Amino acid sequence: MEELANKAYADFQSALAINPRLIWAFSEQIRIGRMVGDHELVEQSVKAALAIDPADDRTYLDWIMASEPRWGGSRQQMLAIAHAAEQHLGENPLLVLVLEKPFSDPATFTYNYSPASLETLDRALLIAPSPFDLKFAGNTAMAGHLPEKAIWYFSESYRFLNSSETLSERASALIALGRTDLAKQSLGDVTKLKVQDSNELRSLADALWRLDRLGDAEKLYITILERNPLDQGALVSLSQLYLNKPIQLDKAKPLLARLLEHYPNNARGWLLSSIDKPDAECHAALRKYLELVDPNDSYEQPSIAMAKKRLAELERVSH
Repeated sequence: MEELANKAYADFQSALAINPRLIWAFSEQIRIGRMVGDHELVEQSVKAALAIDPADDRTYLDWIMASEPRWGGSRQQMLAIAHAAEQHLGENPLLVLVLEKPFSDPATFTYNYSPASLETLDRALLIAPSPFDLKFAGNTAMAGHLPEKAIWYFSESYRFLNSSETLSERASALIALGRTDLAKQSLGDVTKLKVQDSNELRSLADALWRLDRLGDAEKLYITILERNPLDQGALVSLSQLYLNKPIQLDKAKPLLARLLEHYPNNARGWLLSSIDKPDAECHAALRKYLELVDPNDSYEQPSIAMAKKRLAELERVSH
């Protein structure tokens, strides 16, 4: 990554030597600095870009992204950048997109899918209702077992995003509400879109599975893996499908072996691999799952409880 970043940086420097006011080159340098952890390059590039245009929305968006906690920044830095951008709203209304970032960016917080998470997202959506943030709010609502709110978020997101993935996620929310009739209609709309993207195919497959259309879901997971044999999400989902009743261990085992060979930190892979194993191997796999899983992930709570119960049973037997 660093070698490629250095080559890109050299190219942008050459471009700036020809035209020192090429503001997008500075914006790209901000991205390079973010990816390689060069905070000095980020600051220098921001300063140079804003000297050309103090109200450039792309510069502020790249800057605030580089200040996310996952890139070594903090929420306080993001709020300060949003405040700086706010001073130029009259010159460039698109800067409103910067103002909501400290509240909407998933990496800024440890979301436990609580009502507080949705309140924070709602605050961001009142500032600038980005279709991506609406979609994320839908996912947050689903994880918080609030499908009625999720349907609203997904529907609003689809108005702007026209994404088959969003339609599939809305179908899952409708299924959770017991409205399989509307879910089938939503999935019918997805079919008309002729989905090609692997992420969108997986969302569609997940929704079909929830409608008990296991054969159709299986075909889509297989399609994804034919395109990319190492697609982590499809490996997990198809393995899990084969381990549902009726259990098809002969099909699940090679998928799980591939998953854990290439993604040894995939917690759910270890959980699934514990099924139908000798006690000692089951014990080791469950311990690995509990070591890797996020204890705050609401999706995993039933599995965490089950794994702890099974571990206790195995330990009682061994003693």
